[in-house]
This record gives sequence, structure tokens and C-alpha cells, in this order.
Amino acid sequence: GGFFASLYAQQVRRQPMPPFETLKPGLLALKRRWPQVLADAAAAMPHAELLVWPFEDMPGRGIEALRLVLGERRIVAVNEDMPAVLPSATAPAIEILNRMTTPEGLKRDARRAVILAHPRPEHPPFHPWTGAERARLDAAYAEDLEKLRLSPPAQMRMVSLDAEAAGAQEARHA
Repeated sequence: GGFFASLYAQQVRRQPMPPFETLKPGLLALKRRWPQVLADAAAAMPHAELLVWPFEDMPGRGIEALRLVLGERRIVAVNEDMPAVLPSATAPAIEILNRMTTPEGLKRDARRAVILAHPRPEHPPFHPWTGAERARLDAAYAEDLEKLRLSPPAQMRMVSLDAEAAGAQEARHA
């Protein structure tokens, strides 16, 4: 659920989108699940290693992810305490951005100004799912992760940044 909402909010930064409510039925149908998507990616790139880690494991852990993806432990130039270049669009900002359809409203600076004028915590975050919808999506996501852990495509590696950090810690103490 969080992935779809985040993806939508990111797209709205660039251009108006259909109201999220109109997209919900298609998203909730779960026609393509993560195991299917990753199996297709693995088939399309048979010689590539696919690293997969849970979406919720990433915030605030950019340096660890960068080290993992690049295979480089000496990267130290990421300051996780720096504020985001552009904060997440709040619910009211998304409503306004979706109405900005003129050439002027499609300009990057105009869209950035709306996001900056509607910051959190003064404005509510974008949470488009009902409690029941969120529970359903969370259960499907947990099921997908379990399937991937039990039966991943051959060249896929399920990643836990906590496990990677523990391994790096053990290597430093060896």
C-alpha cells in the first residue's frame, strides 16, 4: 500500500494524475504480484543479480543501501541527517497539483512551490487507503515477501539491511 501511494505522490510532483480513488480498484485487484514481477525481471535479465529488500526497510538507510548496491563498504559521503531536497507532497498539495493542468502549472518551479507551501506537520500526509484496504495490501505484501524468501528466482537475493550491517560489524571485529 505504501509503495503505491508513494509512487503516486512522486508522479504527481511531475504532472497531474487521475484521482487516486479512480486507480484504487485496479491496484486493489493485485493482478501482478511481486513474485511475478521479479520472475519476469529475472527472465529478462538472466545474467543480472537482483537485490530485493523491503520498501519499509529503506528510509534513513541510504548509505547502507548504496554500499550494498555498489558492493563498496568505504562510501561515507552520505549525510542521512540532511533534509530532503523536496519534502513529500501532503494530501492538500496533491489535490492542488492534480488541478494544475495549464502550461504554467506544469512548470517544475510552480509545482515545487505548492509542495513547499503545504508542509507537514501543518498539513496531513497523503494516506489514500482505508484501514481495511491497507490491511489487505499489507497482508498481500507480507505473503509476497514470504514467497520470495522461500522460492526466489535463481539470481535474486533477498536483502536485509540489518543482516548486512550485522555482517559488516562481524567482519570489522574479525
